[in-house]
Amino acid sequence: MAADCTGHGVPGAFMSLIGMYLLHSIVKDARVLSPELILTELRWSIHHFLNQDTSESRDGMDLTVCLCDEEEIRVASAKSAFYYLRGGRLEMAKGDNLAVGGNRRILPHETYSLLVLPKQEVEYVFMCSDGYQDQFGGPDQKKYMRKRMMELFERIGPLPAGQKQQALEEEFKEWKGSGPQIDDVLVLGFAPNA
Repeated sequence: MAADCTGHGVPGAFMSLIGMYLLHSIVKDARVLSPELILTELRWSIHHFLNQDTSESRDGMDLTVCLCDEEEIRVASAKSAFYYLRGGRLEMAKGDNLAVGGNRRILPHETYSLLVLPKQEVEYVFMCSDGYQDQFGGPDQKKYMRKRMMELFERIGPLPAGQKQQALEEEFKEWKGSGPQIDDVLVLGFAPNA
């Protein structure tokens, strides 16, 4: 799972703790193991836990849940994207535009979609928060943007894991320059067949 909680400082930390507690209850205790159902349960749980029907709380998170077994990769995303290399080319699966948390009323028919990929076809997986692509920098102090990030993922795809990390860090540092980092940055990657 790769998650990005709303809020900074104490509110963000509080949401992270709630999310971890609820995910543990959903996956470990209730044994919900399908990514789209994990998201659905988490959405209901956060909504209930924070009493979002009547409170002013808009807290929640964007996240991607990926389950990899011997045969396939199953993915569901809430307001987040999932990137994977297949045949040396980077592909993106845009997540559902359905928040986990927030004070919008939850409708019973709203569900998360499930992406199923044959494991043997996927060379590498990237999951991330929006912090990298939203970072301001470069010569014109603009956002890095998703397109540039996807090009970077494709370029570093064939590299060993340590070199991928180094390339990501160097690119971010160079783009940001002397400006401030505007958000938390999370990039998670793995080779499913390694």
